[in-house]
Amino acid sequence: MKKIAYHKSIDTIPIANYRKVAETNNLSYMYGVDILECENIQPIPEMLPVWKKIQQDYNEIMSRRKTASSILDMENDMGWYLAQKELIDLCCNQIILNNDTEYYLDLLDDTDFLINRDGDVKEQANIILSRVENYISKVNDIQSNISKLSNTGGSGTFEGMIAAIHEVMGININPFKITAKQFLTYEDNFIKKVEKLNKDKKK
Repeated sequence: MKKIAYHKSIDTIPIANYRKVAETNNLSYMYGVDILECENIQPIPEMLPVWKKIQQDYNEIMSRRKTASSILDMENDMGWYLAQKELIDLCCNQIILNNDTEYYLDLLDDTDFLINRDGDVKEQANIILSRVENYISKVNDIQSNISKLSNTGGSGTFEGMIAAIHEVMGININPFKITAKQFLTYEDNFIKKVEKLNKDKKK
């Protein structure tokens, strides 16, 4: 079966695909095909650490901002927790089943949970599986905060940001065509322009 290429960085993944993975935790949207076809293709385990790296790069750019959209930040955090849990669950379950144990131990080394190879790896994997359930409570807390902000009429949603960029900067953004990194650049420029407009109003 022919391998289908998938996006491996924020320089190539369209922002629409990035958002889909972050919102649904379905790594199929990383594939470099039409977004409507993505969900019909099964993801492969190697995509999990790649997705984590993409999110880390995304978060690094977000963290350098003086101003950021609260809802977008929280949705990104929620996606990170879900992707982490998916990766950790996969690794621990495969370790318990003795499936390519060293490979999954190496993948687990890139998470917040480490296994001592000199100890009982299966026992440690079971303990980690119980502890990582705490990530779900973090996701639920984030969802609750997003709901509260949305109910106050916050404009920090993804669609709201695209509309705001168009209104303030006159730029039409096609989320299926621009990459996640390009979107962050547009967003940064939008924030800077709004800050300047606000300063000008105060003069």
